Formats: sequence, C-alpha cells, structure tokens
Amino acid sequence: MIESYRRQLRKVSKGKSIFPKDEALLKMLNLTTVDVNRKWTRSVQNWGQMLLQLSVFFPDWVSQCLRYITNPPSGNLCLKEFTQNY
Repeated sequence: MIESYRRQLRKVSKGKSIFPKDEALLKMLNLTTVDVNRKWTRSVQNWGQMLLQLSVFFPDWVSQCLRYITNPPSGNLCLKEFTQNY
C-alpha cells in the first residue's frame, strides 16, 4: 500500500522537476493524496499492523487523525498537520 502511494506521488512529481516554492510542491502532493484516497475503495490488508507501525514513528499525528475519524472537521487536517510538522 505504501509503495503504491509512493509510486503515485512519484508519478506526478516526476513530470515537473522544479517548483517555484515549497508550498507548490506540498499543494500538488496534497491534491494527489486526495485523488488517491478517492480511488482506494477496498479494505487494507494488515491495517492494524500498519497503524501500529505508523503510531511508533508519528504518535501525535496518528492519535490526532484517529480522533478526527469520529468527529471530522472541514478539510483534510490530518494531512495538513503532517506536512507542516514533518
């Protein structure tokens, strides 16, 4: 799953090697992530194990995103927080 996501991000960033600002790259990656999320409709195999591994590396971000699942705010704040902090 992560390799598939990485491949999608690489596919869109490969065509353009220079970005005028860092924000331009982050915006493009954010839009790509939204597109990829729409396409993924099947359940993820071993999601529990992956979530545990992500929570080791990004504990604050994962707990914040899990809270948003039950009470989602407007926009994709999990991704926004992640790109601002990491």
